[in-house]
Amino acid sequence: MVVMVGGFGIKKRFVPLIAVIVLVVSCVGVASAHSILATSTPDEAITYASDSPVRVNAGAGVAATTYYYTPQTDITWKALIENHGLRSIAVAVYDVTQKSPVNILFQKLDLVSLGACPLGVVYSDPVAMSAGCTYKIVPKDPDGAKGTYAMVSNEIISGVEITYVDSTEQVYFGVSLGSLGSNVYVLSYLYEFGPVLLYKSADDGRTWEAPVDPFGIGFRYMEPGMCVYKDGASDIVLVASGGGMVAKSVDGGSTFSRLADLPGYQWRFMAIGTNASWFGTAPDSDIYVVGSTTYSYGDLAITKSHDGGLSWSSPVVIDATGSWPQIVSDGSNLYVVYTSPIVYDGTLFVSKSSDWGNTWTTGKVLVAERPSTWNIRAYSFQYLDGQKALLTIRDQSIAGPADNYGAYGYFDFATMTYAEIARLPQADWMVHEGLAGKLLPDGTLVLAWSEYTTGIKSQLMFARLPGVVF
Repeated sequence: MVVMVGGFGIKKRFVPLIAVIVLVVSCVGVASAHSILATSTPDEAITYASDSPVRVNAGAGVAATTYYYTPQTDITWKALIENHGLRSIAVAVYDVTQKSPVNILFQKLDLVSLGACPLGVVYSDPVAMSAGCTYKIVPKDPDGAKGTYAMVSNEIISGVEITYVDSTEQVYFGVSLGSLGSNVYVLSYLYEFGPVLLYKSADDGRTWEAPVDPFGIGFRYMEPGMCVYKDGASDIVLVASGGGMVAKSVDGGSTFSRLADLPGYQWRFMAIGTNASWFGTAPDSDIYVVGSTTYSYGDLAITKSHDGGLSWSSPVVIDATGSWPQIVSDGSNLYVVYTSPIVYDGTLFVSKSSDWGNTWTTGKVLVAERPSTWNIRAYSFQYLDGQKALLTIRDQSIAGPADNYGAYGYFDFATMTYAEIARLPQADWMVHEGLAGKLLPDGTLVLAWSEYTTGIKSQLMFARLPGVVF
């Protein structure tokens, strides 16, 4: 059902999220990674954690592939089984909330007759799960040649309310997201000559105001970045744009004033951050801006201001090629994720500075390209605690928008690695040019993205996902 109001509207639908869950042997909730059920020794199974296969001994009396799940809301659950050579597999589900477990599903799946052997994806029958109850999920009895396996993960179908930020079909290029209390901000740019558009919702993303142009002009390759933070009772919005422009609003995005232009370059593909925007602390005068230094994908560089944007430091090169950066701090270091090189192999890299941007480590591969990848881009990088950040990505496929995917997961500060938590099924979400997210204190994950419609056009969308476990 779509209800349109003055060009904006609200769309309600049931949206499946592929929740990728690590194998555990006690009722401790969920984390990241696929479960792989393999034909292996009786007391071991191969699990797939952080893209590295490791052997896990579950201990006496517990199958290595047993895990537990406690939904935060009423849901409908199915097992998603990605087969890699098995002929059959079984799935059992038990409600273990009470002292005596109750079997609510046992299903043997003939992967040959289902057309999923040697390769393919099938689902178990759906199971209703209640909020707060604990369920034991046991993929078991794999039948196949030595070394074959199946990746088993949760598909959770829950009621997710999705609203139009802007239902007008246009070429939205990039998405940034910020939230402060009930105020939500979404930033995008109309390719390829602008303008930059800032949208605001004062009711947690349920309705949206008409957009504001922070700069009042449009030109080629603006690709902006945004950060938001509190200064007393006021919402502060900072926007950095191609062309080296930076604008600031002290009234929640209603009006903007220009800060000093960035030095030295044309600038493109922008990210901006402050300590207040990362940590929710009282604002200081430090602003960090990262961007590509030319219109044709030049050096990725950082410049800093220590006087609130009245002046900027000489830019420091992070990488010889880079675009679509995101920046965050853990309180001691700066981290920048970016797409590089830009010759459309699309690998996502990360670099670290331990001296507040003066020097940087050599870029490390964070998310490698798929065979069909055009480019992988990060659109939000949120500090969660001293160990990890939330990272949202969009993988764009050479084959076209229907083969794209959007995902979110953990970035680990210590290891500088990414672990996917969930991938958004493209048939339902149609992520196109951008997917930004933020985890709220109550466990709600909010997402903003451009949803593909036709040609190269899209619509700007917003979603609230309650009960996300990080």
